[in-house]
Amino acid sequence: MKKNLIDIVNTLPSYCFNQSAELKWIKIVQLKSDVFMGISQCGEWIVANQETFWEINTVESYWRVFVLIERPLRDIRQKVSESFISFHINEKVDDVVPFAETIRAAFEVGTTYWAELAFSWYDELPYDEKGY
Repeated sequence: MKKNLIDIVNTLPSYCFNQSAELKWIKIVQLKSDVFMGISQCGEWIVANQETFWEINTVESYWRVFVLIERPLRDIRQKVSESFISFHINEKVDDVVPFAETIRAAFEVGTTYWAELAFSWYDELPYDEKGY
């Protein structure tokens, strides 16, 4: 799975490029007007704007994507699916996008607001990702 995403990002003619980090990546879902969540050439999830990018790899780094859980998970899945189709990514959205990790991070940060929103996403997760 990860290799497939790396191959896709590295072969796409329509990738973004962050010059300061020499990083190629593709935009998958918009977080704010000029901020996107995407996949890097290394197969890692990142958040980026025009000047800066941040890897999403620690509980603290998920703060940058919590804005997603303000929208229904089905809407986010649809947006991601549309991006996957446009980039010819044949992976299942739930197998690739860190939905469960986003929920766990929202529970761990200790704010009632994010935890309550995360519960609505949790209910929509596939059974095998709920951690039973």
